[in-house]
Amino acid sequence: LISSRVLSKTRSRRIENWDTFDPTFMSNDLHWGVHVSSCGHAIHASCWTKYHNSITSQDHRRTLRMRGSA
Repeated sequence: LISSRVLSKTRSRRIENWDTFDPTFMSNDLHWGVHVSSCGHAIHASCWTKYHNSITSQDHRRTLRMRGSA
């Protein structure tokens, strides 16, 4: 999972409070997004959702481990 700022208008902007951040209602300044790369094959939406949730969960656990070891 890669945080991408390629299309961002405000690349240096940082999220100050992750506890109140809601990605469902992001501002329209293209702050950041998720980069997805594919080989071009079609995929079922339910399969992609399951895969995406798995990757997001792994990334979240890695972040928690990194915070705990600091």
